[in-house]
Amino acid sequence: MPDRYWGRIQFPVSMIDEDIREALEAEGVDFDEKGRPITVYGFVQVEDGIFTMENAQAENGAFEDLEDTLKVAGVPFDRESSEYCEYPAEEAIFRPGKNGNPPIELVFILSDGEPFLKLSVLRELMARGIKAIRSYVNSHFPIYPLLKEYVKEG
Repeated sequence: MPDRYWGRIQFPVSMIDEDIREALEAEGVDFDEKGRPITVYGFVQVEDGIFTMENAQAENGAFEDLEDTLKVAGVPFDRESSEYCEYPAEEAIFRPGKNGNPPIELVFILSDGEPFLKLSVLRELMARGIKAIRSYVNSHFPIYPLLKEYVKEG
């Protein structure tokens, strides 16, 4: 039986298609007669073109079927889950591939809401110099487009 703890997922609301809607409905999201997600404070909201769903009882703090559906559809998303027993808080980032580049799939362990970096790794990198630090940060914590960059105006 899976553990259940807090998770949140966000993605551009304009990218909801029929498959994504079905996955959202399986998560308990309702839609109005025009096909828009119904806002339920603390569970579902849409703000500035970004759909946000939170669930205090998400399976393993994630939304596995929905995340898989979003990846197949090429929909960028951010997912965060809280710490629970032996599971650390984490953030998952997905950005579809562009211009022949592969998709970006990142999972960060979080500490106080920020990606975690081991002090021992930092000390080793510092001994090797700024180029080693820069290389490590760029490869392990790359810059990626923000969700708002995918929001369609209008």
